[in-house]
Amino acid sequence: MNKRMSEKGLEGNHVGEGIVKGGIILFDKYGIAKFAYEEESGSELPIDEIRKALQAIKDGKEEL
Repeated sequence: MNKRMSEKGLEGNHVGEGIVKGGIILFDKYGIAKFAYEEESGSELPIDEIRKALQAIKDGKEEL
């Protein structure tokens, strides 16, 4: 992750809880989870995959 941060010119405090991860869950209008992404430390978000999932939810597709 430090390499990625350096490549982007980002600085900051990297000290903290290293076990806690983030992620994204997308829900449809009924509150049903349709897409989930669990953070992979040091990796970029799969933006194209997230956009496709958002569009599928918007279009009302049952399966993503």
